[in-house]
Amino acid sequence: MIVRDINDIKIFTPVNVSLEYTRIEPILYETEQKVANVIGTELYIQLDLYLDNPTPIDPKKDTVIKLLKACIAWMMFDIGFDILNTQFSNQGFHRLENEQQGKKALFQRQEMSLRRTFRDGGNNRLDQVLTYLEVNAADFPIWTASSAYTQLRDNYIWTTAQFQSIINISNSRLVFQRLKQNMMTVAELYIAPLIGNDFHVQLLTEIATNSLTADNLKLVAYLQKAVAFQTITDAGSEFIMSMSEAGLHILGTATNTDNSATAELPPMELINDFLRRAKLNAESYLRTTQSFLRLNLDKYPLYATSPAYTETVYNTFKNDGKIFIV
Repeated sequence: MIVRDINDIKIFTPVNVSLEYTRIEPILYETEQKVANVIGTELYIQLDLYLDNPTPIDPKKDTVIKLLKACIAWMMFDIGFDILNTQFSNQGFHRLENEQQGKKALFQRQEMSLRRTFRDGGNNRLDQVLTYLEVNAADFPIWTASSAYTQLRDNYIWTTAQFQSIINISNSRLVFQRLKQNMMTVAELYIAPLIGNDFHVQLLTEIATNSLTADNLKLVAYLQKAVAFQTITDAGSEFIMSMSEAGLHILGTATNTDNSATAELPPMELINDFLRRAKLNAESYLRTTQSFLRLNLDKYPLYATSPAYTETVYNTFKNDGKIFIV
Protein backbone atom coordinates (compact mmCIF):
# COMPACT_ATOMS: atom_id res chain seq x y z
CA MET A 1 0.00 0.00 0.00
CA ILE A 2 1.09 3.56 -0.67
CA VAL A 3 -0.53 5.05 2.45
CA ARG A 4 1.03 3.02 5.24
CA ASP A 5 0.41 4.94 8.45
CA ILE A 6 -1.87 7.61 9.86
CA ASN A 7 0.74 10.34 9.41
CA ASP A 8 0.30 10.07 5.64
CA ILE A 9 -3.33 11.05 6.19
CA LYS A 10 -2.62 13.81 8.71
CA ILE A 11 -0.16 15.54 6.38
CA PHE A 12 -2.81 16.13 3.71
CA THR A 13 -6.10 16.36 5.63
CA PRO A 14 -7.03 18.15 8.88
CA VAL A 15 -8.00 15.00 10.80
CA ASN A 16 -8.16 14.75 14.57
CA VAL A 17 -5.11 13.31 16.34
CA SER A 18 -7.32 10.57 17.77
CA LEU A 19 -7.99 8.98 14.37
CA GLU A 20 -6.39 5.53 14.24
CA TYR A 21 -5.04 3.81 11.15
CA THR A 22 -6.94 0.59 11.90
CA ARG A 23 -10.22 2.53 11.69
CA ILE A 24 -9.62 3.54 8.08
CA GLU A 25 -7.43 0.69 6.80
CA PRO A 26 -10.23 -1.27 5.03
CA ILE A 27 -11.40 1.91 3.28
CA LEU A 28 -7.83 2.79 2.33
CA TYR A 29 -7.42 -0.61 0.71
CA GLU A 30 -10.54 -0.07 -1.42
CA THR A 31 -9.43 3.46 -2.34
CA GLU A 32 -5.96 2.34 -3.37
CA GLN A 33 -7.45 -0.37 -5.57
CA LYS A 34 -9.52 2.26 -7.40
CA VAL A 35 -6.50 4.53 -7.88
CA ALA A 36 -4.31 1.62 -9.00
CA ASN A 37 -6.86 0.75 -11.68
CA VAL A 38 -6.54 4.28 -13.08
CA ILE A 39 -2.75 4.59 -13.19
CA GLY A 40 -2.13 0.90 -13.81
CA THR A 41 -1.30 -1.89 -11.38
CA GLU A 42 2.16 -2.26 -12.93
CA LEU A 43 3.20 1.25 -11.91
CA TYR A 44 1.44 0.93 -8.57
CA ILE A 45 3.37 -2.23 -7.68
CA GLN A 46 6.61 -0.60 -8.78
CA LEU A 47 5.98 2.39 -6.50
CA ASP A 48 5.00 0.09 -3.62
CA LEU A 49 8.27 -1.83 -3.98
CA TYR A 50 10.19 1.45 -4.20
CA LEU A 51 8.71 2.47 -0.85
CA ASP A 52 10.08 -0.77 0.63
CA ASN A 53 13.56 -0.01 -0.66
CA PRO A 54 13.98 3.56 -2.03
CA THR A 55 17.43 3.01 -3.53
CA PRO A 56 18.63 4.57 -5.61
CA ILE A 57 16.65 7.66 -4.70
CA ASP A 58 14.34 8.69 -7.52
CA PRO A 59 12.94 12.25 -7.03
CA LYS A 60 10.27 11.75 -9.68
CA LYS A 61 8.98 8.59 -8.07
CA ASP A 62 9.01 10.44 -4.75
CA THR A 63 6.88 13.18 -6.31
CA VAL A 64 4.36 10.70 -7.74
CA ILE A 65 4.09 8.97 -4.36
CA LYS A 66 3.51 12.29 -2.60
CA LEU A 67 0.79 13.22 -5.09
CA LEU A 68 -0.77 9.77 -4.72
CA LYS A 69 -0.86 10.01 -0.94
CA ALA A 70 -2.70 13.33 -1.13
CA CYS A 71 -5.14 11.90 -3.67
CA ILE A 72 -5.81 8.74 -1.63
CA ALA A 73 -6.24 10.68 1.62
CA TRP A 74 -8.94 12.90 0.16
CA MET A 75 -10.64 10.21 -1.92
CA MET A 76 -10.74 7.80 1.00
CA PHE A 77 -12.98 10.10 3.05
CA ASP A 78 -15.48 10.29 0.20
CA ILE A 79 -15.53 6.52 -0.38
CA GLY A 80 -15.78 5.78 3.34
CA PHE A 81 -17.94 8.74 4.35
CA ASP A 82 -21.02 6.74 5.36
CA ILE A 83 -19.04 3.92 6.97
CA LEU A 84 -16.93 6.29 9.06
CA ASN A 85 -20.13 7.84 10.41
CA THR A 86 -21.46 4.48 11.59
CA GLN A 87 -20.57 1.61 13.85
CA PHE A 88 -21.50 -2.03 13.37
CA SER A 89 -21.99 -4.39 16.31
CA ASN A 90 -24.11 -7.41 17.25
CA GLN A 91 -27.04 -5.00 17.57
CA GLY A 92 -26.65 -3.77 13.97
CA PHE A 93 -25.59 -0.42 12.55
CA HIS A 94 -25.43 2.71 14.71
CA ARG A 95 -24.76 6.36 13.94
CA LEU A 96 -21.77 7.78 15.84
CA GLU A 97 -22.65 10.80 17.99
CA ASN A 98 -21.11 12.16 21.17
CA GLU A 99 -23.01 15.23 22.29
CA GLN A 100 -21.96 14.69 25.92
CA GLN A 101 -18.42 15.73 25.00
CA GLY A 102 -19.56 18.72 22.97
CA LYS A 103 -19.54 16.92 19.61
CA LYS A 104 -22.66 16.97 17.47
CA ALA A 105 -23.49 15.41 14.17
CA LEU A 106 -23.24 17.66 11.13
CA PHE A 107 -26.32 19.10 9.50
CA GLN A 108 -27.23 17.33 6.28
CA ARG A 109 -26.15 20.30 4.17
CA GLN A 110 -22.75 20.25 5.93
CA GLU A 111 -22.36 16.53 5.30
CA MET A 112 -23.23 16.96 1.64
CA SER A 113 -20.82 19.88 1.26
CA LEU A 114 -18.00 18.07 3.10
CA ARG A 115 -18.42 14.89 1.09
CA ARG A 116 -18.46 16.87 -2.15
CA THR A 117 -15.25 18.60 -1.04
CA PHE A 118 -13.54 15.26 -0.46
CA ARG A 119 -14.89 13.82 -3.73
CA ASP A 120 -13.79 16.79 -5.83
CA GLY A 121 -10.49 17.12 -3.98
CA GLY A 122 -9.62 13.44 -4.38
CA ASN A 123 -10.49 13.25 -8.06
CA ASN A 124 -8.78 16.53 -8.93
CA ARG A 125 -5.66 15.34 -7.11
CA LEU A 126 -5.81 12.17 -9.18
CA ASP A 127 -5.74 14.43 -12.24
CA GLN A 128 -2.58 16.02 -10.81
CA VAL A 129 -0.99 12.56 -10.63
CA LEU A 130 -1.91 11.83 -14.25
CA THR A 131 -0.71 15.25 -15.42
CA TYR A 132 2.67 14.75 -13.74
CA LEU A 133 3.01 11.28 -15.26
CA GLU A 134 2.10 12.65 -18.70
CA VAL A 135 4.72 15.41 -18.48
CA ASN A 136 7.33 12.92 -17.29
CA ALA A 137 6.20 9.95 -19.37
CA ALA A 138 9.75 9.16 -20.53
CA ASP A 139 10.72 8.46 -16.90
CA PHE A 140 7.87 5.99 -16.37
CA PRO A 141 8.11 3.43 -19.20
CA ILE A 142 6.23 0.87 -17.14
CA TRP A 143 3.26 3.26 -17.19
CA THR A 144 3.38 4.08 -20.90
CA ALA A 145 3.60 0.36 -21.70
CA SER A 146 0.53 -0.48 -19.62
CA SER A 147 -3.06 -0.97 -20.72
CA ALA A 148 -4.07 1.75 -18.23
CA TYR A 149 -2.09 4.29 -20.27
CA THR A 150 -3.74 3.39 -23.58
CA GLN A 151 -7.18 3.29 -21.95
CA LEU A 152 -6.70 6.82 -20.65
CA ARG A 153 -5.90 8.02 -24.18
CA ASP A 154 -8.93 6.45 -25.84
CA ASN A 155 -10.40 9.51 -27.55
CA TYR A 156 -9.58 12.84 -29.15
CA ILE A 157 -9.78 14.51 -25.74
CA TRP A 158 -8.10 12.47 -23.02
CA THR A 159 -7.51 14.89 -20.13
CA THR A 160 -9.65 17.20 -18.03
CA ALA A 161 -7.33 20.09 -18.89
CA GLN A 162 -7.88 19.61 -22.62
CA PHE A 163 -11.66 19.76 -22.25
CA GLN A 164 -11.37 22.70 -19.86
CA SER A 165 -9.34 24.64 -22.43
CA ILE A 166 -12.34 24.47 -24.78
CA ILE A 167 -15.37 24.53 -22.47
CA ASN A 168 -15.43 25.45 -18.79
CA ILE A 169 -16.17 22.35 -16.71
CA SER A 170 -14.70 23.85 -13.51
CA ASN A 171 -11.54 21.76 -13.95
CA SER A 172 -13.56 18.84 -12.64
CA ARG A 173 -12.32 15.31 -13.29
CA LEU A 174 -15.75 14.05 -12.22
CA VAL A 175 -17.49 16.05 -14.95
CA PHE A 176 -14.89 14.93 -17.48
CA GLN A 177 -15.36 11.27 -16.53
CA ARG A 178 -19.11 11.66 -16.82
CA LEU A 179 -18.70 13.00 -20.37
CA LYS A 180 -16.36 10.26 -21.61
CA GLN A 181 -19.07 7.85 -22.79
CA ASN A 182 -20.73 10.69 -24.70
CA MET A 183 -17.36 11.55 -26.28
CA MET A 184 -17.00 7.97 -27.49
CA THR A 185 -20.43 8.20 -29.12
CA VAL A 186 -19.58 11.54 -30.74
CA ALA A 187 -16.35 10.10 -32.15
CA GLU A 188 -18.22 7.16 -33.68
CA LEU A 189 -21.24 9.04 -35.04
CA TYR A 190 -19.70 12.34 -36.11
CA ILE A 191 -15.91 12.14 -36.44
CA ALA A 192 -15.52 8.72 -38.09
CA PRO A 193 -17.97 9.56 -40.93
CA LEU A 194 -16.42 13.03 -41.32
CA ILE A 195 -12.79 11.92 -41.77
CA GLY A 196 -13.24 8.30 -42.83
CA ASN A 197 -13.20 5.26 -40.57
CA ASP A 198 -9.66 4.14 -41.49
CA PHE A 199 -8.24 7.58 -40.75
CA HIS A 200 -10.30 7.74 -37.55
CA VAL A 201 -8.79 4.44 -36.36
CA GLN A 202 -5.28 5.61 -37.28
CA LEU A 203 -5.64 8.83 -35.30
CA LEU A 204 -6.95 7.04 -32.22
CA THR A 205 -4.07 4.56 -32.45
CA GLU A 206 -1.53 7.40 -32.63
CA ILE A 207 -3.19 9.12 -29.66
CA ALA A 208 -3.16 5.88 -27.61
CA THR A 209 0.54 5.34 -28.33
CA ASN A 210 1.50 9.03 -28.02
CA SER A 211 2.82 9.01 -31.59
CA LEU A 212 0.79 11.71 -33.36
CA THR A 213 2.61 13.15 -36.36
CA ALA A 214 2.97 16.92 -36.61
CA ASP A 215 0.26 17.13 -39.29
CA ASN A 216 -2.11 14.89 -37.35
CA LEU A 217 -1.50 16.92 -34.21
CA LYS A 218 -2.80 19.99 -36.06
CA LEU A 219 -5.89 18.10 -37.19
CA VAL A 220 -6.61 16.73 -33.70
CA ALA A 221 -6.64 20.32 -32.38
CA TYR A 222 -9.59 21.01 -34.73
CA LEU A 223 -11.29 17.73 -33.86
CA GLN A 224 -11.03 18.35 -30.12
CA LYS A 225 -13.15 21.50 -30.41
CA ALA A 226 -15.76 19.72 -32.50
CA VAL A 227 -15.85 16.77 -30.08
CA ALA A 228 -16.12 19.01 -26.99
CA PHE A 229 -19.04 21.09 -28.24
CA GLN A 230 -20.88 18.13 -29.78
CA THR A 231 -20.44 16.20 -26.52
CA ILE A 232 -22.02 19.03 -24.54
CA THR A 233 -24.83 19.19 -27.10
CA ASP A 234 -25.56 15.47 -26.79
CA ALA A 235 -24.97 15.13 -23.04
CA GLY A 236 -26.44 18.40 -21.80
CA SER A 237 -29.90 17.12 -20.99
CA GLU A 238 -28.45 14.14 -19.12
CA PHE A 239 -26.92 16.49 -16.55
CA ILE A 240 -30.33 17.55 -15.26
CA MET A 241 -31.66 14.00 -15.10
CA SER A 242 -30.79 10.77 -13.39
CA MET A 243 -31.80 7.21 -14.23
CA SER A 244 -32.58 4.46 -11.77
CA GLU A 245 -34.58 1.24 -11.76
CA ALA A 246 -37.65 3.46 -11.30
CA GLY A 247 -36.98 5.36 -14.54
CA LEU A 248 -35.86 8.90 -15.40
CA HIS A 249 -35.97 11.71 -12.84
CA ILE A 250 -35.36 15.44 -13.02
CA LEU A 251 -32.84 16.45 -10.36
CA GLY A 252 -34.57 18.12 -7.42
CA THR A 253 -34.00 21.74 -6.47
CA ALA A 254 -36.07 22.24 -3.33
CA THR A 255 -34.57 23.11 0.05
CA ASN A 256 -35.62 20.52 2.61
CA THR A 257 -36.40 20.84 6.30
CA ASP A 258 -33.09 19.44 7.56
CA ASN A 259 -31.21 22.70 7.08
CA SER A 260 -29.82 21.48 3.80
CA ALA A 261 -29.85 23.27 0.45
CA THR A 262 -29.44 21.99 -3.07
CA ALA A 263 -28.13 23.83 -6.10
CA GLU A 264 -30.86 25.36 -8.21
CA LEU A 265 -31.27 24.50 -11.86
CA PRO A 266 -31.24 27.50 -14.21
CA PRO A 267 -34.46 28.27 -16.12
CA MET A 268 -35.03 25.90 -19.03
CA GLU A 269 -34.72 28.73 -21.54
CA LEU A 270 -31.15 29.35 -20.35
CA ILE A 271 -30.32 25.64 -20.57
CA ASN A 272 -31.79 25.45 -24.07
CA ASP A 273 -29.86 28.57 -25.14
CA PHE A 274 -26.62 27.08 -23.81
CA LEU A 275 -27.21 23.80 -25.68
CA ARG A 276 -28.21 25.67 -28.86
CA ARG A 277 -24.97 27.65 -28.83
CA ALA A 278 -22.97 24.48 -28.17
CA LYS A 279 -24.66 22.81 -31.15
CA LEU A 280 -23.90 25.77 -33.43
CA ASN A 281 -20.26 25.73 -32.32
CA ALA A 282 -20.04 21.97 -32.90
CA GLU A 283 -21.42 22.32 -36.43
CA SER A 284 -19.04 25.18 -37.15
CA TYR A 285 -15.98 23.23 -35.98
CA LEU A 286 -17.05 20.14 -37.94
CA ARG A 287 -17.28 22.23 -41.11
CA THR A 288 -13.96 23.92 -40.30
CA THR A 289 -12.34 20.52 -39.88
CA GLN A 290 -13.70 19.36 -43.21
CA SER A 291 -12.42 22.52 -44.93
CA PHE A 292 -8.99 22.10 -43.33
CA LEU A 293 -8.76 18.52 -44.60
CA ARG A 294 -9.80 19.45 -48.14
CA LEU A 295 -7.25 22.25 -48.28
CA ASN A 296 -4.49 19.84 -47.18
CA LEU A 297 -5.29 16.63 -49.06
CA ASP A 298 -1.64 15.94 -49.78
CA LYS A 299 -0.96 15.64 -46.05
CA TYR A 300 -3.89 13.33 -45.33
CA PRO A 301 -3.88 10.56 -47.98
CA LEU A 302 -6.14 8.23 -45.96
CA TYR A 303 -8.81 10.92 -46.00
CA ALA A 304 -8.23 11.83 -49.65
CA THR A 305 -8.89 8.25 -50.79
CA SER A 306 -11.80 7.58 -48.43
CA PRO A 307 -15.55 7.82 -49.09
CA ALA A 308 -15.57 10.63 -46.50
CA TYR A 309 -13.93 12.82 -49.15
CA THR A 310 -15.20 11.33 -52.39
CA GLU A 311 -18.82 10.64 -51.41
CA THR A 312 -19.82 12.71 -48.37
CA VAL A 313 -20.40 16.31 -47.45
CA TYR A 314 -21.32 17.95 -44.21
CA ASN A 315 -24.85 19.33 -44.46
CA THR A 316 -26.44 21.58 -41.86
CA PHE A 317 -30.21 21.64 -41.73
CA LYS A 318 -32.24 24.13 -39.76
CA ASN A 319 -33.01 21.82 -36.87
CA ASP A 320 -30.69 18.87 -37.39
CA GLY A 321 -26.98 19.13 -38.23
CA LYS A 322 -25.66 15.73 -39.31
CA ILE A 323 -23.30 13.99 -41.71
CA PHE A 324 -25.02 12.45 -44.73
CA ILE A 325 -23.79 10.27 -47.62
CA VAL A 326 -24.92 11.82 -50.91
